[in-house]
Amino acid sequence: MYKLIGQADSLFDDEDFEAFEYIKNKHLKPMSVEYFSDHIDVAEFMEEEGWRPEEIQFQDPDVVFYNGKIGEKKVLGINHSGVDQLFTEDGQSIKKEDFQLVKVGKTLERDSLSWVLMPSNSVESIKRTGEEYASVSDNDITIIKGYKGNRYQIIENNEVIAGLFVVDDTIDTIYTSRERRKMNLSKRLIERALKDFPDLKHSDVQTELGKEYSKRSKLRMR
Repeated sequence: MYKLIGQADSLFDDEDFEAFEYIKNKHLKPMSVEYFSDHIDVAEFMEEEGWRPEEIQFQDPDVVFYNGKIGEKKVLGINHSGVDQLFTEDGQSIKKEDFQLVKVGKTLERDSLSWVLMPSNSVESIKRTGEEYASVSDNDITIIKGYKGNRYQIIENNEVIAGLFVVDDTIDTIYTSRERRKMNLSKRLIERALKDFPDLKHSDVQTELGKEYSKRSKLRMR
């Protein structure tokens, strides 16, 4: 039985929290609410939260239930309203040495758009893309196909440095790593997306940076 051990941002210091965020999105995977409910004490959960897991999902379609391992410890998690609640077998605590058992790469970028750089069906991406069912490569661009749209990514040294998400012929999200900007990466992504979406256009909902880019682009606005 898995028991709640707390919220990730309260459980870990800054260094371990960054490691947790990396592991969450690189190694832990979304699961069904039914699986989650089968592995916790639902009555205890309701006493703490006031709702059944299924009721939380009904109220917030963006909630993500996920599982996997941090080190050797099995973990269940809920990402809900910007907070991660963690559950472990018998309520075992997660310690610094557990993080040290996992190879953690470069710190993830913190930006509202940087989720587009995440792996297929990661905790942070799936709430926006829905289930993604295929991944193919075309020269130096990886295309992740999903039921809501396609993501296009440029990968360098095993790290995604630029990403684009297209929904219904419209650019939903585009983001380039801060260290790789002004290198025409966005242009390369758009040129590849145009092969799949000949009527590709910019969304009329954009950040200030996006507005500047779209002025230079030849694409129409939505």
